[in-house]
Amino acid sequence: MSGDPLTDSQLLLLALPLVALDVLLRVVALVQLYRAERVRWDSKPLWAALILLVSTFGWLAWFIVGRPSDPA
Repeated sequence: MSGDPLTDSQLLLLALPLVALDVLLRVVALVQLYRAERVRWDSKPLWAALILLVSTFGWLAWFIVGRPSDPA
């Protein structure tokens, strides 16, 4: 029924793709960080901590601000 609240298992099924996408983008950001010869705005360890610890905004900041313009 449309008026019934979602069960825990239904919520988990809805959230699982978002969590998987978040994990995938963190891994991609960390791989790019590892392969980059240089980074903008500080050091690689700081960027790694930001990507890992600051939820979605960490990897999002890497893709927008941190990675160098030219590929390594």
